[in-house]
Amino acid sequence: MAAPTPPPPAPAPPAPSRNVDEGYLGELRGYLNGIKRYPNSREARQLKPQGTVKVWIELDRAGQVLGAGIHTGSGSLILDNEALRTVRNGRYPAFPADSFTGQSFHRFVVPIEYLVEGG
Repeated sequence: MAAPTPPPPAPAPPAPSRNVDEGYLGELRGYLNGIKRYPNSREARQLKPQGTVKVWIELDRAGQVLGAGIHTGSGSLILDNEALRTVRNGRYPAFPADSFTGQSFHRFVVPIEYLVEGG
């Protein structure tokens, strides 16, 4: 009688820092899209621009904003300015200890989508 064949080794889990990095980015996207507001200027009410602004934000490990800007504009200066205001006024959590290993800061690119409600 032959000895039972041992089971194959389990696949190695993904690197923990990558999962943590992606988790932080997901939280950042959710947070920014949660605090955004559609612009309420007279021009915005008349033109009703819609689109997605890709903003970049550079954060240090403590969550402090080091810089921010427009990565890809929406085609509407009204929306681009509002997205930048949103990013600059946000409050961000510190990076998890095991994320972005070896980096004292990180630059993120986050899409913020603006739609006209009920329109």
